[in-house]
Amino acid sequence: MPASRLPLPLVSLVTTCILVRGVSVTDEAAPAARQVNEGLVSIAGTVLMPAGSPAPQATVVAAGSSNEPAAVVRSDASGRFQLRGIFGNGAQLHARSADGKHQTTLRISAIAVRVGSAAPVELTLVPAVEHEVTVVAEARPVEGAQVSASGMVSTTLGVTGPDGKVRLLLPPNDPLRDLDAWHPQRGVGGMESRAGRRAQNEKKEKKERKKK
Repeated sequence: MPASRLPLPLVSLVTTCILVRGVSVTDEAAPAARQVNEGLVSIAGTVLMPAGSPAPQATVVAAGSSNEPAAVVRSDASGRFQLRGIFGNGAQLHARSADGKHQTTLRISAIAVRVGSAAPVELTLVPAVEHEVTVVAEARPVEGAQVSASGMVSTTLGVTGPDGKVRLLLPPNDPLRDLDAWHPQRGVGGMESRAGRRAQNEKKEKKERKKK
């Protein structure tokens, strides 16, 4: 069982991946979207459980950006949902069942978002990946630390218990990239995965190429 421990100034994190299921990340471009007034776009679709049944009260989040806040809705009894936003850079959707045990993500290009004649989005949930995170300061567990685990699309939040641990459920097709913890008295700590560092380096390289 893989584990890592990072010596940070005030807070360090130990993460253990308890369940890993190999699911690849793909960009899909088959959303239902129609132009609405005030420059907003509506994305409609259905959230399904692994066996194909509707996922009622599932949460669907469209990740925000510096120019647009995140949009959050819940599916109805038939698993249907509708999101409205500008989606100028496309849509990055994160869906999770009511209990959080099944999740998935979907990235949609800006052009595909605005194709009004496309079929509705189908978000089929799969078993989530469970990560155990331990937050310590001065070699002691930290209770009440806020923990944030982020992938390319999703962000999951949790709070540590008396043993300094919290278990977070993450979508398997959005690998963990960044992990952060903060506590009002103990300070802040975090770690960045190899994938996260690689993405940051790629962004820097693109900026450098544009300057040239």
